[in-house]
Amino acid sequence: EEGGGSGDVEDAMEQFVSQFGGGGGSIGGGGGGESCDGGKEGMTESEKMEYREKSLEYFVQCAVSFSGLLASMCGVDGDVLTDLSNNNDSDQKIAAAASAAAASTGGGGGIHYSTMVSTLRTRVSNLTPPSKSPEKESFEDIKEMLDEIQEAVDTAEEAEEGLRTLGVMKANEIKKHEAKMNGEQE
Repeated sequence: EEGGGSGDVEDAMEQFVSQFGGGGGSIGGGGGGESCDGGKEGMTESEKMEYREKSLEYFVQCAVSFSGLLASMCGVDGDVLTDLSNNNDSDQKIAAAASAAAASTGGGGGIHYSTMVSTLRTRVSNLTPPSKSPEKESFEDIKEMLDEIQEAVDTAEEAEEGLRTLGVMKANEIKKHEAKMNGEQE
């Protein structure tokens, strides 16, 4: 058989996926009734928080990498531009605005990730893009990716805040219900 059939390729892919704990059904289908975490039913809240935190950390690492790349495209030292431990005055204004936003929403879990990405984007906005066409286009594309990372981090933080608010509302309703039930039983 020359080239093999497409069924052989699918079988090989299915075997590959199943070796890593996936599959159980068709490729991408997950039709085997197993969960993605190796058969465990659900994750604990602390595991979910840990994965959310790691995800946000990875977004920031990507933003740092892209910012360093943009800096090097412009002939600027990427290590200096991406150093988030040394904030200048404009960076402190960004951090203060983020702190105020966190205080006004009563939360702040993860708000520092948004601040970090925002700081990098502000620094990148001060760079002079390359004048040559292919490099200029690449520069703009990477800047757009930074914008998308900012949006993803902000969306994740907003969702987290919404879940936190919903949890508080639920706890309050449970307390009201318990108080009502205790009042009726006496």
